[in-house]
Formats: sequence, C-alpha cells, structure tokens
Amino acid sequence: MKSENESIAACLAKDFYPKELKIFMNSDSQTIYEATSILTSSGKYSAVKVAKLSSNELVSCAVQHNRKLIKKTQTAEEPPDFTSPAPEPCNISNSNKNEEKSVKMLSAALLALEIVLAKSIVFNVSMIARLVFEVCKKERRRT
Repeated sequence: MKSENESIAACLAKDFYPKELKIFMNSDSQTIYEATSILTSSGKYSAVKVAKLSSNELVSCAVQHNRKLIKKTQTAEEPPDFTSPAPEPCNISNSNKNEEKSVKMLSAALLALEIVLAKSIVFNVSMIARLVFEVCKKERRRT
C-alpha cells in the first residue's frame, strides 16, 4: 500500500546493443519491477527498473553498458494529471502497426519454438533415463 511519503520512480534504457546491461537505482529503494534486455522491433534492446522511494528523495539512476557508467539524478516530479486527455501520438503510420503485428507474431512463434524445444529436451532426458535403467537391469541379470 502506498503512503503519502512514498513515490514510485522508473529508470528506462532503450535502443541499446549489445544485450548486457545493468540498471542501478537509489541504494535504499525497493525494486518493484525489473525487465532487462527486452528485444525491440528495431533489433536493439530496452530495459526498465521501477522502484519505490521516499517522496522527497532525489531519484538516482545509473546504467552500466559496454564498460560505461551513465548516471542521472533528478528530483521527483508531481504525479501526472490523468483527468486531462493524453496528447495525440505523432508519426503513427500503418507500417508501424504492421511492424508491431509482425513483432507480436514473431514473439508468439518464438514462444512456440521454446515450448517445442523444452518438450523435446524432457522427452530425450526421459528416454536416456529409461535406456540407462534397462541397461542396468540387464547387467544385474547377467551377474
């Protein structure tokens, strides 16, 4: 439960390559959510870390990537006013929607392939175990 003296801050790193990246936030903050190295449609990666902080605390975010450390510190902002309408997005075209659909389909295909791979690994391990069991059984009969 959020009290009046707590706030939530996020640190976002986007469009980076290679995949390896670490995000650090205030040392005394409590991490609520972290997603690192998410592949985007551009072939690059994005990452986000969300943490709970004291409301008057400075937000400190550091990102380590390719042996470089990038730091950013700022004061907490007032929460957004959700009663006003959101600004209209710009530069949205059908090609972006098609790319988004392609990325979703590709993600689904990758998930299906991961499931098939996992099932084949389980099947192979069980067959190897069965073979070892049968060989041991035959060896016992011989002696």
